[in-house]
Amino acid sequence: TAGSENRESEQSDLNARAVAHENFVFRRDNITAARKWFIDNWFLAVAALSLALAGVFMVQYGIENGVISPFWRVISAAVLGIALIWLGEFVRRGWGDEAQNHTAYLPSTFSGAGLVALFSAVLAARQLYGLVTPEAAFVWLIGVSIVAIVLGWFYGPFLTVVGILGSTLAPFLVGGESGGAQLYFYYFALIAIAGLVVDAFKRWAWVSVFALIFTFIAAAYIF
Repeated sequence: TAGSENRESEQSDLNARAVAHENFVFRRDNITAARKWFIDNWFLAVAALSLALAGVFMVQYGIENGVISPFWRVISAAVLGIALIWLGEFVRRGWGDEAQNHTAYLPSTFSGAGLVALFSAVLAARQLYGLVTPEAAFVWLIGVSIVAIVLGWFYGPFLTVVGILGSTLAPFLVGGESGGAQLYFYYFALIAIAGLVVDAFKRWAWVSVFALIFTFIAAAYIF
């Protein structure tokens, strides 16, 4: 009986270690797979970055050129974000977003860039132009975060990567008043919460890790 209990205890320890190893994000096989994916699909990463930067620079362009009013700069960035999300959803519903499809990761590219554009529009409306109050900006950020969580449920992990990285970098690209740094505290918290919620539904542990690491670094840099 004692020997049987020892074997059961050893087996339980082995199972616990196997589970812990499986849940560890920065395993060598995960890093190798991520590197291989990036080498094979680097053009999608470049496309997502380019589209996301289009939304960011749309709200900044008028600062130096004064072509359109601040209100219409923000509206233009928001419309671009909505259009990109709609385009991503249109492609996903028609042809899919999975790796085996010929449109693999394309919907995630469009929708991820659209999320970054929406986040940038809200940040610019408050931090650059003061068009909305901090409370209103926070409500809009919550709304965009909810959209990000919903999209994260239907799309693949690439959208989550684009959304987390792009949204975390958006405040540094958009700029704004240094006195409004408190809004960024809530902003990064929302990004981290969105990542945690996506992980809770999809069981993507790396999403939580990346969201927490990137937002912590960004918040520490600002504060």
